[in-house]
Amino acid sequence: MTITEIQSKIQSTLVTQKTDEDAINSLRESRAKLVVENSDKNSEDIASLDSQIAALRNKIDGTPAVIEELNRQLSVEQQRVAEAERAKMLKKQKEICKEIETLSQSFVKTLQRANEINKNLRSALTDEVAIRNKTNANVLTNWCHGSMQSLDMLLQTMKAQLEGRHTAPVGPGIFRSAMPLML
Repeated sequence: MTITEIQSKIQSTLVTQKTDEDAINSLRESRAKLVVENSDKNSEDIASLDSQIAALRNKIDGTPAVIEELNRQLSVEQQRVAEAERAKMLKKQKEICKEIETLSQSFVKTLQRANEINKNLRSALTDEVAIRNKTNANVLTNWCHGSMQSLDMLLQTMKAQLEGRHTAPVGPGIFRSAMPLML
């Protein structure tokens, strides 16, 4: 039985007990009237009322045991429901922890990749500056000079990609684009 069903059964048992107590009082009043009349014909009616009163008294006397058993069942069902809810929450917590671990591992890999790209870019920029200083030649042409701004642009691009936005560098800032930036 569910918690609601058990609670409903407890409530109906209490209502039935009250109804039986009212019925017993009514039967006692009827019996008292018959006893006052004190006639032989009333003896059968009195015996019938006595048996009805006894049956109701037995039922009323057994009601506390029934209610106690229903309360025990209610307690067991509440514990079962609480345990099921706890198990459900524990499962969800494990799923979230696993997801966080996966995201953390992905983030670490992305940071490692960004660090490697940063090292390569710094090395390339250093090499470009060294070649330009030795040869006094514009290796990257007029429109594409390696600089620290390139590193900033790369960092902004990578941040945008980590947030799920595809970007393309244009001028001094980052703008949304349908195509991912290929470096």
